[in-house]
Amino acid sequence: ELTRAQIIIKPEEDADVGPIFSIAGGVDILAYGLGWYVSIYKGRHLIVHGGDAVGQSSALMFMPQENLAMVILANSLTWFYPFLGFYLADALQGTSRDYCGEALGIFKGMQQQAQAGIQQMVDARYKDAPPTLPLEEYAGRYSSDLFGEIEIAVQDGQLVHKYGSSGKYDAELEH
Repeated sequence: ELTRAQIIIKPEEDADVGPIFSIAGGVDILAYGLGWYVSIYKGRHLIVHGGDAVGQSSALMFMPQENLAMVILANSLTWFYPFLGFYLADALQGTSRDYCGEALGIFKGMQQQAQAGIQQMVDARYKDAPPTLPLEEYAGRYSSDLFGEIEIAVQDGQLVHKYGSSGKYDAELEH
């Protein structure tokens, strides 16, 4: 039941995995089961799920008809690692394709589009707007279970960010 389609996914409408399956092509159906992405890839049942953390990525792919499971681990935070699974699935069927080259072109376009959106927001902002609160009200220590503790302080009328003891990640903050 875990690997039966529960929710149909249109790759072009799904920002998380849609681009991966769109680039892979040959996907006749894409759905979400109970915790797994389920598809028919080039006529074969494919079950997959990935995971990311800062600087680490993983994918687990099953092809039950071939009695095959693939685990892909990468010390990288990119979307290229799942294509290794598709490359291996293709190799089993005697075909080959440069998924990474194709994906690189698409992701460069996505990156340019995102950068243009960011620039549009920067250009549209009111450049001389004062901070909402006095700078001292932003100062303090903030903590995260994942990243640890940072300090925001006011130095010479400027907000500064301090992280770690090396000073390597210290920076001035701008409104």
